[in-house]
Amino acid sequence: MFLFIFFLFQIQILYQTIKGDIVDVVKSSGPYMLEYVLEIENEKLKVINENKTFEIDSVYDVIGSALNGDILYIVYSKIIEKTPPIYTLKSAEIVIYKDKDSVSNILSDNFLIREFFGLDIVERMYILSTNLGAKLEIKDTNDNVVFERVIKDGDEESALYSAIRAKKISRDMYAVVSTYLDLTDGFERLFFIIYEKKNGLLKMVRDSLTYGYFCDGIVNLDDMGNEYFIVLKYIGGNQLICSYYDSYYSLKDYMMLNGIDGGFIYVNDNLFGLIVMDREAGEKLIIFRIYNNKLEKVMDINFSLSGYIRAQKCFSVKNGIVVFDDKMVILIPVDFTSVQKQEENMKKSSPFMSYVTTKYVYVEDVGEEEIERIEVFNLLGQRVKSKYEYNKRQIIIDVSELPSGIYFFIIKGRKSDLIRGKIIKVK
Repeated sequence: MFLFIFFLFQIQILYQTIKGDIVDVVKSSGPYMLEYVLEIENEKLKVINENKTFEIDSVYDVIGSALNGDILYIVYSKIIEKTPPIYTLKSAEIVIYKDKDSVSNILSDNFLIREFFGLDIVERMYILSTNLGAKLEIKDTNDNVVFERVIKDGDEESALYSAIRAKKISRDMYAVVSTYLDLTDGFERLFFIIYEKKNGLLKMVRDSLTYGYFCDGIVNLDDMGNEYFIVLKYIGGNQLICSYYDSYYSLKDYMMLNGIDGGFIYVNDNLFGLIVMDREAGEKLIIFRIYNNKLEKVMDINFSLSGYIRAQKCFSVKNGIVVFDDKMVILIPVDFTSVQKQEENMKKSSPFMSYVTTKYVYVEDVGEEEIERIEVFNLLGQRVKSKYEYNKRQIIIDVSELPSGIYFFIIKGRKSDLIRGKIIKVK
């Protein structure tokens, strides 16, 4: 069983701009906090960390960025000529060494970089437009090409040009999540393209037709080494659907959510955050996990930003979730470890049970021993008010008046603690 807990502190503002627009925030590898903020103001790119600010002129927009160890890579559209509203652009790459004062700038002469992704602390992926077709290229920190392939035509080429996420799923395998509009029938399609270093394209999985559009997708491996996919779609009105598919692309579970757009935040193999823009309730952070082939919502948190949230670019750090829009970067603190310690301690002394509820918890098989009292605690260990009733068959704990969150309860007998457990209170 996978055990998680979330404890919220006050939201912190990490960075705020007045004149420029934040285009990306890049985190460092390992258990660290925010590292670089990328901001564009008057066609000038500012790369900001706590020690210094680098500035690059003639920047139209940022295609992507990645941090491999101490090296920051930024791919951007460089302005060669301009007669507004017409701009002549070339893709260029900036390499910034954090431990040095130098900034190298590489102009791409023979190809156009369409997409750019960081895969891990060593490798990064380029999707290039060449006269031969789409080219997928993966480089290491020494700028060596460790994998490349040219795709000349077909759905795969079109899907590569519209990639929205890329991930390294094992030592030799990569996954690209992509969506593009099929002009033959006017529907948007979702592709998961799996590449293997030795054999090139391993497989391409295409989702069914949809009348909505795809917001984001994640491909990952479970504890048994199997692939699974999580997809977020907008299906009209103020409605999203989050779907979970197994490695054969069979639908295992889905969850309906209020919202018009959103993006995933990967935390670990079984825990995900989902940033959602709800037309009625505003921005939300939803934490959920996969357990017994089911999507299980754990927490639903409202927060507010100044502009349109960058849902697909937000990320988790050691102590929370970093969220940003075009003017502000904030931290929503989340503790992912304290539940495991508390649950392990509780399991040592008495039976441990878990419940997810909106109002009532029904505890069966309480035994014959007389019950002395029932206590409910929050994550600070403070006893909270709750109502309960019991008989010889079951105990009913009423948590309807408590805020959403995670609580622990103890059912005490005259001689010992009879049952201990966890309550996940959801809306």
